[in-house]
Amino acid sequence: MATLKIPTLLHAARLCKETPELTQREFIKIFYSKIPFNYNPLVAGMRDMMLWGIPYETVAQGIIRKEKRQKVADNFLEALPLMQEYVDSISPHHIQEMPRVYYPLSHDLRIPFSSPLVYQQNNQLHIPSFIFWKTNPLTEEQKSLLATIIDDLFLEDPDFENANFQIVDFSKPAKKEDRELLITNTKEIPRLTQSEKNRKLENLVQGFHLAEAEIANARPSQEKNRPQPESYSKDQYTLFLE
Repeated sequence: MATLKIPTLLHAARLCKETPELTQREFIKIFYSKIPFNYNPLVAGMRDMMLWGIPYETVAQGIIRKEKRQKVADNFLEALPLMQEYVDSISPHHIQEMPRVYYPLSHDLRIPFSSPLVYQQNNQLHIPSFIFWKTNPLTEEQKSLLATIIDDLFLEDPDFENANFQIVDFSKPAKKEDRELLITNTKEIPRLTQSEKNRKLENLVQGFHLAEAEIANARPSQEKNRPQPESYSKDQYTLFLE
């Protein structure tokens, strides 16, 4: 039986709404998604493009060959030219993997933070967080929540004291528009106050547990008919964990 999880801090910021009940609704909507999938192919593609200089056309051929669901494949393929645009915009002299760290939301709920690759450029460490989903870009308030949490994680770590944390967004700015590349330095984002942060994180925790309870109490037929996600890895960008 599948269980709910929050795979990244980006997802936490996106799913957090004004009340626990609205947050619960977001978790439920995605849990019962008709076409469950993850963005691992794009995560792997970004790693190959940054680390090995593989052109996006080659990554696209791999996606076309492996992803047989046309709608999902088209979703991935739309992001690839923008991923190439991002890679072309940077001039790293060193690229490395970033160890995964966890942000404790509550005693039983931790959210991972990591990046496919981080890089050094002009003697500064750059840490990009990639948004691969197609719609619903982060609002300004959601960006503020994300930037505030990143401060909590890294502000007192000397290894990241001068790091440039980026939100690299490949989503559509509006429903009827095409995907666009938007790079935001988190230093430019206003932070939440302590009380604002605590209120939002409480909404997230309560909404998560409300959704867990609703899923657990669902009729067996509902769970049986829920679309199942594809096989997973520890790095997958999905809300499911088998």
